[in-house]
Amino acid sequence: MPRKAGARLQVRVNQEVKDEAVIVLESIGMDLTSAINLFLKQVIVTRSIPFKPVASSEREQIVDEAIRAPRMHFDRCEDAEEYIRNL
Repeated sequence: MPRKAGARLQVRVNQEVKDEAVIVLESIGMDLTSAINLFLKQVIVTRSIPFKPVASSEREQIVDEAIRAPRMHFDRCEDAEEYIRNL
């Protein structure tokens, strides 16, 4: 089956968002075009947005909670496992 020519998709995004996304994608060996194609294919397969959007305020709350969480130190792996089981 002959390969179809790629369609051009033109979108406007915040330059900072694009730059940061490119850095992340390059770190996992993917370019922006491949990531967008993957996203669109997953939209088709799942018939939905293929991830759960998180509101900015919710994301900030999660980060704040993680930062404020007490730091734990365990000398043995077993102690950490026991702590987790008791949560």
